[in-house]
Amino acid sequence: MPVRQYPLKDFYEFLVKYPYYGTDTWQHEMVSSFGDVPEKEYLDFIKDQFDMAEKRSTRLGHFEERWAQDIKAEDGKELPQSHISPSFRKNRDRKNPDH
Repeated sequence: MPVRQYPLKDFYEFLVKYPYYGTDTWQHEMVSSFGDVPEKEYLDFIKDQFDMAEKRSTRLGHFEERWAQDIKAEDGKELPQSHISPSFRKNRDRKNPDH
């Protein structure tokens, strides 16, 4: 099997879309695009109003099973998590001049 190299953000998008190849969902997946927002940039954007209370990373079971069958990371590296679920709390110590 040929080795393919992708930029990390493109590789992640490939990982979550390729299982739909050959299904009715494929055309929808091909026109959907991912937004790539680095965590630091996102936190800087919300920092005046919110603090991160918790962040959980998970890999959905159907991705875990499919990736284990189809893809092997080099050098023992793990494949990425499929979802990041942050929880935020309103920062009551800071004032919001817009509200």
